[in-house]
Amino acid sequence: MRTQPVNGILRAGTDGPRRTQHDGGMSARPPRRIHPIAPAPPDRVAVSARFVAIDPIGAGRRREVWRGVDRTTGEPVAIKLVARRGREQSCRELLALQRLQVPGVVRLIDHGSTPGGWFFVTEWIDGRPFPGRTFDGTWRSLEPVLTALLETLSRVHGFGLLHRDLKPKNVLVRRDGTPVLLDFGCAAGPTECDPAGTPNYLAPEQLFGAPPDERADLYAVGVMLYEVLDGHPPHQAPEWISLAERKRTTPPAPLVGPPDLPDAVRRLVAALVARRHEDRPRTAREVLAALHDPR
Repeated sequence: MRTQPVNGILRAGTDGPRRTQHDGGMSARPPRRIHPIAPAPPDRVAVSARFVAIDPIGAGRRREVWRGVDRTTGEPVAIKLVARRGREQSCRELLALQRLQVPGVVRLIDHGSTPGGWFFVTEWIDGRPFPGRTFDGTWRSLEPVLTALLETLSRVHGFGLLHRDLKPKNVLVRRDGTPVLLDFGCAAGPTECDPAGTPNYLAPEQLFGAPPDERADLYAVGVMLYEVLDGHPPHQAPEWISLAERKRTTPPAPLVGPPDLPDAVRRLVAALVARRHEDRPRTAREVLAALHDPR
C-alpha cells in the first residue's frame, strides 16, 4: 500500500482517490458513523484531529471539495482543501462565510492550515442544484424556491457583498425546497470589477470589466430562471468572447415557459436579463415585490 498526497496531506491507498457518483449536489451515500476517538481508516484523509475527508466530489483550480465526517459527532460535512496558490480566493470565501451567518447561506464550521495549504469545513447540504427536487415543471413549484433564494440574496447584499458566481450548482435546494447558497470564492464588494465567475451567468457589464452591483447577481438569477423555464440559456455561443458580444448586442428571445407562468413573471425575467444594467431591477427586494404583485 502506498500513500498519495492530497493537497499536502498523505492519503493511504492503492488506486488513488476513490471517486463516487453523486446526484449533482453536494450529497452522496451517507457516511458511516465514526467513533470520536477512533483513528482515521487508512483509505481516508485526516484533515485534522476532528475532520476526516472521505470522497472527492469536485475539483477546481488549486482546490478540491471532499465529502467528510466530523469525528466528534459523526455528522457529514463538506471539506474544501485549498493549495497555497489559491490563498486569495480561499481567504475571500472564508471572510465572506464568517460574516454571512444568516439563513440560506451554507454554515462555516471550522478552518485551518495543512502542510500544503488550507482547509475549511462547512455543513453538508443534502440537496440538488437549483431548482431542486421539488420542481415539477410548473411555475407553482418554482415560485417558493425562487422566493427563498431572493430573500437570501437580499441578506447577502445587505452585508455589502456580491456573490458574483451564482449558478445552479452553487444554489443547492434541500429536499424540503429550501435553497442554500454555496461557494463564495468570487464574493466581493461592488467596487471590484475583475470578471470573476462563470461566463454564461455573468452580466454583460462584468464581461466587459465594468464594476458590478446587486443587479449583476440578479442577472444571474434571471439566467437561471430562463434556463429552467425555457430549457436553454438566453444567450449561447461557443466561446466566451462571442458570448460577451451577444450579451452586449442581442436581446434574448421572449420567454415562453410552462402554461401556468404568469405574464408578469415573463416580463420580470426579461427585465432581469436586460442588456443594460439600468433596465434591471435594482435590488432583490424589488424583484420580490414585483414577483408577488398581482397586476
